Amino acid sequence: MSSSIYISFIVSIYNVSEFLEDCVQSLCRIQNTQIEILLIDDGSTDNCPDICQGFAKQDERVRVITQENQGLPMSRNTGLKHARGKLVCFVDGDDCLSEDFDSRIIQKIDDTVDINYFGYQRMIEGQIPKCIDREGYLLTEKDLREAQFRVLNRDIYQDSQKFPTTVLLEASWGKFINRERLLEWKLSFDKDVSWGEDLLFNFKLLHYIKKAKVIDCTGYYYRINALSMTRKYAAQASKSFSLLVNAMGVEVEKAGNEEMRRQYQVFVIKQLLQSVQRDILNPQNSKPYCECREDYRRLRYTETVQNALRRFPYKSVRILYKVAIFITASGSYRLLWLFYQLKKWKERFA
Repeated sequence: MSSSIYISFIVSIYNVSEFLEDCVQSLCRIQNTQIEILLIDDGSTDNCPDICQGFAKQDERVRVITQENQGLPMSRNTGLKHARGKLVCFVDGDDCLSEDFDSRIIQKIDDTVDINYFGYQRMIEGQIPKCIDREGYLLTEKDLREAQFRVLNRDIYQDSQKFPTTVLLEASWGKFINRERLLEWKLSFDKDVSWGEDLLFNFKLLHYIKKAKVIDCTGYYYRINALSMTRKYAAQASKSFSLLVNAMGVEVEKAGNEEMRRQYQVFVIKQLLQSVQRDILNPQNSKPYCECREDYRRLRYTETVQNALRRFPYKSVRILYKVAIFITASGSYRLLWLFYQLKKWKERFA
């Protein structure tokens, strides 16, 4: 392998053997020899270790790093620790890159900026989506400050030419980050935040970025997978919620922006509702109703949530969220439970 590495692809892997071959093959298709593919196996108990070793034997650009299970944030931090490239690019082990990634994405990278964003499409039931190829453009410092607000509350901003739905600012994947800048800014993933770690990392990242480019071409396929971290039952989501919003609150206060503080209240309540759905209201939760109700009340009556409800800017969210937030403000677990039962029924027959 060339001693001069341009891009370090960091692939976080944990029990995704069903999809891992597609993921790594899409990386190995890249013709550029100045890349390295770091496969971070976070203590998988399925066939992932064998798949990783198989690719390492086939392609000298592949390096396998195995660790005991420490969670996604630490898996990415391990990748950052071992990366040698000028740029780093995160990839989730159940996703993959699009065809012709060299010409569609890599050849359009601007080396003078801190970060290059590139486009994505959702891959549903393994069907390869249609790729989008549009002109690239630069983001100003003003644009990047707006991007921070979008991470907190995307609903308040309309999709625009500069911030299209095909580019996801708050995800860890879909971007090339200058590695020296990350070292200079001392940025890594918070090891204690296991849910929403992408949001926190990107919010902090946007605080430092001065120059960025958007390559509005499809380079990443985000797999809609019922087993993925963002969709499955998460018994510890309630605890993770508190860690996330408290850490984000510290960063918002550092920014010292009043509008950002308002949007942080939206962030808190939205994350509360999502964590309640994934944990307390999840059909796989075997706890009896009374225990679920008490778990909800413990979250609902924390100081952070109380403050967010008092200061909530109701005009900045969609009508469905307004209803859910009014119910949350009432403190009634039964009403919230009924609301989500009706919501699921509506989605089923829509």
